[in-house]
Amino acid sequence: MPPRTFCQTTVSNLSTPAGTYIYALTPLSATHLAASTSDSSIITFSKPTLTLTTTISHAHTNVTSLTPYPSSPQTLLTSGTDGLVKLWDLRCPPTASLASEIAVGAPVLCASANAQGGIIAGTEMQERVSKVYVWDGRMLSGEDVKPTWVFAESHGDDVSFVGFAGEEEEAGGGGSRWGVSGGMDGLVSVFDLRAGKAGAGDDDEKALWQVVNVGASVHRAGFLDAGAGGKGEWVFGLSTDESLVLGCFDRTPGREEEEEGDVQGGVAGDVGDVRERLGCEYVVDVLRASGNGTTGGIVVAGNKEVGKQWVDLVPLRWAGSQWGFASEDKVRLQGGHGEEVCRGIWVDEESETVFTGGEDGLVKVWREETSREEGVSEGEKKERKEGRRERRRREKERFKPY
Repeated sequence: MPPRTFCQTTVSNLSTPAGTYIYALTPLSATHLAASTSDSSIITFSKPTLTLTTTISHAHTNVTSLTPYPSSPQTLLTSGTDGLVKLWDLRCPPTASLASEIAVGAPVLCASANAQGGIIAGTEMQERVSKVYVWDGRMLSGEDVKPTWVFAESHGDDVSFVGFAGEEEEAGGGGSRWGVSGGMDGLVSVFDLRAGKAGAGDDDEKALWQVVNVGASVHRAGFLDAGAGGKGEWVFGLSTDESLVLGCFDRTPGREEEEEGDVQGGVAGDVGDVRERLGCEYVVDVLRASGNGTTGGIVVAGNKEVGKQWVDLVPLRWAGSQWGFASEDKVRLQGGHGEEVCRGIWVDEESETVFTGGEDGLVKVWREETSREEGVSEGEKKERKEGRRERRRREKERFKPY
């Protein structure tokens, strides 16, 4: 079965100077997205039209991450090599939008937030030490902002990625318990942020729950749900050489050592070089699948070779006894970003629209090719949409383990 093909419908350079890269895309509100750029700007724009609405120039010396701050409406979290973590309230004019600022004391390479107001950030290695910090964002007041956790021994190189548990867990508070970090030492570390009392000087020993060795510098990390037959939650790490490794995540206290063989990957969790598996040149991201009953993830992979230019969204699922790709269900963004690399992606599942940003300095909007809808009545379009949903439901059933 050929892939579903999405075609470019709208494109904009967001009025950025020539040669500017679009680094990341993230939602700001129901109608707007935000982007970070290589000239250290934060830009907000309309989803329907890509019309520029706000530009915050020189948000950091170099912007290293951009993510929503979900506990506060229209608020963004950023980090930079200037050693700062910042919160921006975009309901205010650009000159007054800086809501809070944390001075970390070392270049910050990554940051993220959860729905409970937690903030996690990772630093570059300085004087042979790199650190992962966790703060309660609801307690940011005054100049001396104290972290709730400081992990200084979990990575032997720069911390390249940080995050919290998946969105599906947030309603039950799971997102406020588990933190994850990835480093250029090839390790993915999981922390239990409710382990004992933080701040007593041995945070790593108390809170470090699990380690997965990816084998090369970590590009992305996080949690994926394999379903009951696949032992539930898994921790994944994607390396900069595009290898994907997953470790089974056991939340039961005292059992992490028993599962050590499984944790390190093995056949079930070692997907291998994604480039060989998918015929791509690079991997943009690994997205957690969302929606009721949905498990697994989406690997976003790209190709920029002349004549083979595309970005694919390929489902990664637990298939009975191991992780694998459901390539027959992939979505192809035909043409991708041409000869340039796609750097950021955001998927609007409600409208079945994909937004991408790349090193060509462009933000692109993608929808399923319109030729399939020409001459079709609204009733037939609705039936087709319902049919696609039913086919996706059936495909999910196929991959349920026995």
